[in-house]
Amino acid sequence: MRFENDAEVWALVERLEQCRLAPGEFSHRSHLAVGMAYLDAEGAVHTALERLRATLLRYIAHLGKSGYHETMTRFWLLRLEEVRASHTGLQLYELCNRAADELADKGLVYEYYDRERLMSAEARGRWLEPCRQPIVVRGHSGRM
Repeated sequence: MRFENDAEVWALVERLEQCRLAPGEFSHRSHLAVGMAYLDAEGAVHTALERLRATLLRYIAHLGKSGYHETMTRFWLLRLEEVRASHTGLQLYELCNRAADELADKGLVYEYYDRERLMSAEARGRWLEPCRQPIVVRGHSGRM
């Protein structure tokens, strides 16, 4: 999925927020686009995280499932913020496409966390600092 304009990004966000997105449609790329849209709209990682957390929890509950993961959600949002900070002047859809290219490898998270720490119940429920290397985002420590 490549976005051609900002309206396509916001249509995806709206479908997710209204729980009209089939589980198979909500790919890693879609997660990244929604996170980038929230960063763009909110302007700060902490408020984008609050909005993203609420949306994901609502969507997961709608599906009758569990599985929200705080550490992963925050990790990917911080990576998105780095993409956004590195590519100023781009439209939202361009940022989403750039983020999808730069963050396509879902295994990137294991450069920062070992599997045991990341898959722990503790990491699912609250933010855990990386154990392999710190997350550095220009102008932001990764701590919130």
